[in-house]
Parts: sequence; structure tokens; C-alpha cells
Amino acid sequence: MDNASLYQGLTFLAWTSVVFLIVVGVFIVKVLFDFSRLLTLVNQTAELVRKSAEPILNDVTESVSIINGLVKRTESNVNRLKNISGKLSKLALGMLSKTSVLAGAVAKGIFSMIKSGFKK
Repeated sequence: MDNASLYQGLTFLAWTSVVFLIVVGVFIVKVLFDFSRLLTLVNQTAELVRKSAEPILNDVTESVSIINGLVKRTESNVNRLKNISGKLSKLALGMLSKTSVLAGAVAKGIFSMIKSGFKK
């Protein structure tokens, strides 16, 4: 092999390598540019989601606080009703026991009147 064909082969290899590196460099720049656009779009999407999620979260927080207030008021009303029903049941039992004692006394009196009426 002579030197001229060796130099020609090396020159061809060098130019081919340069062209290959330029093509790869262009593709790397394009990938980086597309990646930058993608990151920008992801950032914009995240900002849009955050802005639209804030009112929803505020509404949910407000709804939860309203429901919490309703639960507390209902619980206090149920406790008050429980206390009232307990007092009413004690009162009813007291009245019933007094009524039964009174009814027993009245019945005893009526029976004694009936007995004494038949004896005469």
C-alpha cells in the first residue's frame, strides 16, 4: 500500500467523522431544544393545575368546616334531647308510681266501701 492511498483513506475517514459529529451534534441540540420546550409545557401545566385546584381546595375546606359545624350542633342537640328524654322518663316513672299508689288506695277504699255496704 502506498502513502497516497493511505492519506486518501485517512482524509476520507476524517471528513466522514466530522460530518458524523456534525449530524450527531445537530440531533443533540434538537433533543435539548425539544426537552426544554417539554419542561416549559410541563411547568405551565403544573401552574394551570395548581391555579384550578386552589378554588376547589378552598371550597372543600369550607364545606368540611360547615359539615363539622353541623355535626357539632347535631351532637349538642342530641345530647340535649337525651337529657330531656331522661328527665321526662324519670318524671313519667315518678308520676306512674304515685298514680299506682293512688290507684291502689282508691281501689282499696272502693273495695272497703263495697264490703261495708254489703255487710249492712
